[in-house]
Amino acid sequence: EDFQPEPAAAHKEVAIPGEGRVVGGISSILSRVDRGTAMLRDDVENIPIFLIIGLLLVFTRNLNGARQNAFVVYFVVFTFARLMHSLFFVLRMQPLRYLMYDLGVLTTLAASVHLLIDVF
Repeated sequence: EDFQPEPAAAHKEVAIPGEGRVVGGISSILSRVDRGTAMLRDDVENIPIFLIIGLLLVFTRNLNGARQNAFVVYFVVFTFARLMHSLFFVLRMQPLRYLMYDLGVLTTLAASVHLLIDVF
């Protein structure tokens, strides 16, 4: 008797908890598209807020000395955090992704507080 593999086994999809990842078949392609869409949506939600706060910080006061250094630090830390967040998003490295997201949010918050101090 000839051995014939079960067709369902060749296309079986396996869900991986916590990542929303599905391995196998069409769903894995859709999963990658959904993941890319989520990455873009996440960037669109976070980057413009920081840029607006940063521009307001630049235009509210002359950046000299400590103020200029603070802005440069905010910009470098936020950019690093977002790049690492995107990398960890692609690599599915959840704890590191979360930490980089938090670093970006804290940097935005610090720049906001700095802006409020400058304005008032």
